[in-house]
Amino acid sequence: MARGLLFLAIFLGICTGRVFLDGSRHLNKGEKLRRTLNLTGAFAEFEDAARAYFPGSPFPRQALLRMERMAKSMQMRGATDEAIESFQKIRRAILSTRHIAQPNRDILTRVETVLERSRNDKDKKLSNTMIVRFEDPSPVASLLLTLGLLAWIAGAAGLCLILPGALKGSKGRNTLWIITIGGLTLWISMAWII
Repeated sequence: MARGLLFLAIFLGICTGRVFLDGSRHLNKGEKLRRTLNLTGAFAEFEDAARAYFPGSPFPRQALLRMERMAKSMQMRGATDEAIESFQKIRRAILSTRHIAQPNRDILTRVETVLERSRNDKDKKLSNTMIVRFEDPSPVASLLLTLGLLAWIAGAAGLCLILPGALKGSKGRNTLWIITIGGLTLWISMAWII
């Protein structure tokens, strides 16, 4: 059990480190492209940095703020269509990081306000409609999704890597199979519901 938890901690640490480094790399690359006035490339890199989200990472928020400034600059220069497209990309990047809660909700609210205003300016008939946003996932469903994934990984790791020779009796092996299949079933069910 201790080896399994250690393996899981190492795996999660590697994944978290990778996301952290990706966010930093995309943010720095986007900043370099912005300085050379390659705004399209910079925006794409900032979008990738914004999607490299995990709780506590500073890079996604920094990237979103830079994207928001660039979109407002386009709007002030009169490039309305480009600005609207940029605001939509910011909105998509934020919504793609949704989990138990919606991170960067303040930026999302500002962006949706701009999009709603521009939409109403284009077509007065739409003034009473709002931009549709899916509800945040249920915290319980999100926790069950995570628990299902962890049970699936732990059970499969136990069957494949850690305990194949250690479990001579069928009771321990059957328990691992139940954990693996139960975790996979729970994960698929919650992914379908969310």
